[in-house]
Formats: sequence, C-alpha cells, structure tokens
Amino acid sequence: MRFKKASAGTPLGTKSKYRSKKHPAVISLCMKNMCEIGKGENMKYLLGIDNGGTFSKAAIFDENGKQISVASVPTITLTPKPGYTEKDLDELWQVNADAIRGAIEKSGINPKDIAGVSFSGAGKGLYMIGHDGKPSHNGIMSTDTRAWAQVERWYKDGTNKKVYEKTFQEILAVQPVSLLAWFRENQPEVLRSQGLHPLHAHRRSLQRVHRLLRRQPGKHGDRRARS
Repeated sequence: MRFKKASAGTPLGTKSKYRSKKHPAVISLCMKNMCEIGKGENMKYLLGIDNGGTFSKAAIFDENGKQISVASVPTITLTPKPGYTEKDLDELWQVNADAIRGAIEKSGINPKDIAGVSFSGAGKGLYMIGHDGKPSHNGIMSTDTRAWAQVERWYKDGTNKKVYEKTFQEILAVQPVSLLAWFRENQPEVLRSQGLHPLHAHRRSLQRVHRLLRRQPGKHGDRRARS
C-alpha cells in the first residue's frame, strides 16, 4: 500500500465530502487524493472459513474488502444419543477442503496470491486433537447437553460462584470445561489416548490449510494436503 502526499494547500481542517462527518479532523484512507492501493502490484486476497452448524463456507475477498467468491458445503450432524450432537472431524476436514477449492475455482485467482486465512466457528463445544494431529473423538457441537450433570453439581457446591468471581461468566454444559469434566468421568481413555494439547491442535490445523493453499485446486488436492 502506498500513499500520496496531501497537496500543500489542503489543511487538515478543510471540509471534504470524503471526510468523516463524525470525526472531521481525521483524514479517511479512502480519500481519492490521498491514497492508492496496490498500484503496479499483484492484488492480494484474504480467505475466510466459517464452520456453522449445517454448512461450512469459504469466501475470498480482495484487499479492498470486496467479496470475490463464496462456496458452501453442507455438513452432517451426528446424534448418537439424546442430547448428543457431534461432527465427524475427518468429514469436517473434507468439507472445508471442498469449500476452499470451490471458492478458489469460482474466483479464478492463483491460490499463491492468498495472503491470509481466518477461521470462525462455534463459540462453544469441544474439538479434541492429539499430538499426532488425529481426532481423539468426534467434535462436540455447541448444542450438546451431555454435561448437564457436571454443571448441576457445580451450582450445588458453589463452584459456579468461585468461577464467576474470576471470569464474570456462568458455567454452561456446552463449554469445554464442562465437557472435559464429562470425559474425565465417563470416557477417561479419550483424554489419555493421545495426550491432548490445544495449542498443538491449532498449529497443526493452520499448517494443513497452508499446505492446501499452496497447491492448485485439483481433484485430489485435499488428500495431498493432508499427507
């Protein structure tokens, strides 16, 4: 990004149709006589990935914030028992790869020009990945209620009040702390099996996405990226 110098005869207090009405002393970066974005350079793009309850979506934006393309792929929700809502994480990875490929194919851009990737998804739930990068269990969605008994116990013994003093949040059955307590009491082998480490899981996921983006979209692009 390069900026043009303001003309000498244009003081900061001068009114302009491009200036913010609420903050007249602030010069907008979008003023036509102030800046040029990416002139003479290859346009760079941003990829956003949103994992919702029923669809996974990938969208590509240029550096001016204009949406270039979007692709969405439906996901499958597993309900093995009443109150349980889960995602097969291998299937979810495949859905994300398909959505990314679809967005890139629609845009017609070179994946190498994607400068950044961002994720958004469920604010609660639990998605456990071990040190080997493999799922330890199906992903637990933000609509799951299996850990209600753990939360009920914490409200009876006053644990919730101690937590609120530090976090200013109530404890819910779908929060990771509740779900981890449920696994500790009901399926401890899941927690022991792979030595869970959330930071490692986050780093591993980003590495896999970057490998996917380095390849041109193709029939087996996602499989090569996962190797």
